[in-house]
Formats: sequence, structure tokens, C-alpha cells
Amino acid sequence: MLVDRYQRPIFNLMLRSVDTDDEAADLTQEAFVRAYDRLAQFKGEKRFFPWLYSLALNLARDWQRKKRTRKSKHHLVEQEFQGYEEDANQNINKDDREDLRMLERAMLRLPNQTREILISRFRHGCSVKEVARAFDISESAAKMRLKRGVELLRDMLVQGDTSESQKN
Repeated sequence: MLVDRYQRPIFNLMLRSVDTDDEAADLTQEAFVRAYDRLAQFKGEKRFFPWLYSLALNLARDWQRKKRTRKSKHHLVEQEFQGYEEDANQNINKDDREDLRMLERAMLRLPNQTREILISRFRHGCSVKEVARAFDISESAAKMRLKRGVELLRDMLVQGDTSESQKN
């Protein structure tokens, strides 16, 4: 049941970190195996997803350190937001769809960690405390990074600066 429920967001996290779908699938499986192995460390009074996301995020970081590759995957944002679109009203008007595309392009331009922090908070509904724990930062640092990430996104959208070729 937990795999069915969380496989897609964990796979999307891994896909943003690796080169191929196969590697992402392998890392997703590894994340669930590690979660099972460490289930005794999970504190039942906490939410499961932030704990699992943190574990998966650390696994992805380890993989990135080993491979030393950080390639941008432009199609990933579409996959990440696909669940949002499916859950949202199917009759989204043309302007809203264009706004979503602009947001997706702007998200691609964000630094990886900023993008992951925003996705975990706003897409996956993690609390600031859970974000801080997942990224191994203080709550005040999480709040500041969320604030700066949202401001950066807003500035990009206001300026219409969402071209992918200018990503840092």
C-alpha cells in the first residue's frame, strides 16, 4: 500500500537526480528497500512521507556524489506536475494551462535544491519542520529558502524570464 501510494513522487525525485528512467526505477526500489530496513527508526507519531522523502533524497544525493553528474531533465517538471493536473479540474482554461507551463519552465531554472524544497513543501504538502528535517537544515533556514525560492519564481514569472537556456 505504501509503495503504491508513494512510488510516483519518489520515482520523480529520483528521475530529477539521475540520467535514465531505469536508474530512477532502481533508486526508487532501493529507497523502499532502505525504508523497509529502517522501519524501526520511523517514529509513528510523525508523517511517513516526509521520512521516506528524506531517506530517498539522501539516497539521490549519494548517487549524485558518486556519479558527479547533474544533467537537467526538462521533461521532468511535466511529469512532476502531471499529478497536479490530473487531480485538478479537468476543464482548466487555456490561460491557466499557459500559466502552468510558465511555472514549469521557471521551476526548471531554479537551482536543484531550491526546486526540491519548493516541491516538497507545496506539491507534497510537507510542513516547514518536515522540509527542514528532509534537507538537514534548521527550520529558519527552511523558511528562508522557501521564501527566497518563491520570490525567485515570482520574479521570473513577472519578468517573463522562464527560458530554459539561461539556467544557472
